[in-house]
Amino acid sequence: MEASQSTDQRVDPEGDRDQPHRHADGRLRSVAIEGVEYEPVARLSDHRGSLMEILNLQHPFWREPIVHGEFVTTRPGRIKGWGIHKHSTDRYFVAAGKMRVVLFEGRVDSSTHRHFGQYQFTEESPGMLRIPAGVWHANQNWGDVDAVFVNFPPSLIRTMRRTSTGSTPAQTLRDTIRGQSPAAPELARLTL
Repeated sequence: MEASQSTDQRVDPEGDRDQPHRHADGRLRSVAIEGVEYEPVARLSDHRGSLMEILNLQHPFWREPIVHGEFVTTRPGRIKGWGIHKHSTDRYFVAAGKMRVVLFEGRVDSSTHRHFGQYQFTEESPGMLRIPAGVWHANQNWGDVDAVFVNFPPSLIRTMRRTSTGSTPAQTLRDTIRGQSPAAPELARLTL
């Protein structure tokens, strides 16, 4: 039987089929972590350059106040994370470069506790991402130029949370890579 005719290909090891990420009408399904919001942003381009709307206070994404903004770059091949904010939400507008944001649900009382989320941003697919308090996050630049995003947290409380072992997020990432972190079994599945 030709490969194109086979619908029940046997593989080893067996795995669960990925859930469709879009509804039949093309709309994106809800994200895997409670409270995380992803919004694609349209880039309007012509021979003169491009334009993207980064702020529209009538859009539900901006329902919380804008207190200040942070312009953030990540160098090519670098990772910033794991980090978490106990009391503050991050609202990213990813504008340039190639950036992957990996999320891990740390809120014990959440219906999505211990779930992962992963979002890819490029020049062709910029977007906005809301990361609620209590969700671990790491940003990776997988491109050749700086990745750029602007963060609009709704609060000036910006303390980074240490892990339960007392280590910093950078130590946790190193320990995770080495397989020594309490979260290592789950986090090591992701190749940052």
